[in-house]
Amino acid sequence: MDVTKQIRKTIVELDNERKEIKNKSKRVLPWLITIPALVLLVSTFFTNPMGVIFSTVIAIAASGIFYSTSIQAPFKKLHQELRAVLLDEFMKEHHPDTSFSYYPDKQSSREVIQNSGLIRADIYNEEDVVIGHTDQASFYLSEIKLQNETRSRNNNRRKTTIFKGLLFRIKIKNKHFPDAQIESQHGFLQQIFSSFKENEEFGFWYDTNNFDGFDKQLKPLFPFIKYLIERQGDVRIRTFKDEIVLMIESDMKFLDEPNPSLNDSFLNKEYYETIGKQLNSLLFIIESFVNDLSTQEIEDRLELKAIEVVKEKMNR
Repeated sequence: MDVTKQIRKTIVELDNERKEIKNKSKRVLPWLITIPALVLLVSTFFTNPMGVIFSTVIAIAASGIFYSTSIQAPFKKLHQELRAVLLDEFMKEHHPDTSFSYYPDKQSSREVIQNSGLIRADIYNEEDVVIGHTDQASFYLSEIKLQNETRSRNNNRRKTTIFKGLLFRIKIKNKHFPDAQIESQHGFLQQIFSSFKENEEFGFWYDTNNFDGFDKQLKPLFPFIKYLIERQGDVRIRTFKDEIVLMIESDMKFLDEPNPSLNDSFLNKEYYETIGKQLNSLLFIIESFVNDLSTQEIEDRLELKAIEVVKEKMNR
């Protein structure tokens, strides 16, 4: 059996498990709705109003916990297995020189971001982490959501999202970057009181302890940085030693488009096509920083052929 047939067989097996979970959901969901209603009805004859509320809340909570542990959690795990299978196959087929590992949950975003000094946050949410390396570089890629938390006088907590997008950490062999920071957005007060300077040609603000080294080492990247800013908005970059930390504002649902649903088959071409397009785009960003691609090369190569490739593959 060739690889493609083996992968298809694995996906069919995972989809059969999805159907089992779906059927289980159909069986238990009516009971999970009915039981709290029965508890509410029965408790009105045997207890006071507070007792009715308490027993009903307990019944609703118990139903929610049961559904979460018996339906939602198994489906989430199944979907993570599907992503891992598709990632592994896609990388082997189209990026065979890139070794990688996939982690569905948080890994090191807090450490990476705090060490970069690009932004401060109280809460670090992270998912879909891909850690890999090539002959030239190693990389860390994930989807992040950063929040600040405030408390009111009555001790209520309020969370505010301050950044949502993609995090990259790229370590390039035989590179020695100056300690520098680049921002696409710089507030009015920061412009007045900080040491950042504006690069009007490429549309960003920057600060460094080595201006000669900054131009020499990073100038080839300026066209690509401008390209990202024009298309993404909030872009933050920190360089030091052999490392680049990059934060890009994005609404991309990495590995989750279309949104996974218990009712939708895993044999979904749109899902495969989107994964291919997303991976090629993100790996291209990494390659651009590693190889100092020119603006024309960027524009030419961003005409991705991932969709056609995956379509051809899934139609075999």
